Amino acid sequence: MDFRMCIACSKRYTSPRLKETRVEYRRVMLEKYPDAKDWRHIKFSDACHFGWGPQGRVHVIRRAWERHCPDCMPAEKDQKRLHCWAAVGYDFKSQLVWYDIPGNSNGKMTMQVYRDHILEPVVGGWLREGQSFVLEEDNDSSHGTSKSNIVRAWKEQSSLESFFNCAQSPDFSPIEKAWQGPKQYVKKRPCLGR
Repeated sequence: MDFRMCIACSKRYTSPRLKETRVEYRRVMLEKYPDAKDWRHIKFSDACHFGWGPQGRVHVIRRAWERHCPDCMPAEKDQKRLHCWAAVGYDFKSQLVWYDIPGNSNGKMTMQVYRDHILEPVVGGWLREGQSFVLEEDNDSSHGTSKSNIVRAWKEQSSLESFFNCAQSPDFSPIEKAWQGPKQYVKKRPCLGR
């Protein structure tokens, strides 16, 4: 089946099906927000995880159409993590919101943590201040991607307008690139387990 195991590296190619999905997503979004000024009221949000401690190599299995090479850079296998969330937009940047995920060692945010530590105190605060915005989120299940859950109920009750970014398309959200600087800085700190 032409599967290969290699050391995890960042994937640079997309499948033909994902390319079609991305084109369709962009078409729909440009119909909804056709002018550049229409995007000024969108707050792009994302979570980031900073890891420290013993490092290891993560092996992954790549499909035939994905990039694979023998010299892939090893990804870090973090033993400890700090989690934070933020949002950016036109002439806007939020504070970093640090949160913990009790009982969860893999770093995956839960819907309860998202609602109780981010939506209610932070996003809800913006709504109570009277700010008018649309919240962009990635397709993480903790953001309430299913039809009925506590996050979707909170959004409806709070009248929060939001949309999910196209799956596997982090380059469509400007906040994704904002994490690179802090992560590179943290990696250079010798006191963090290197």
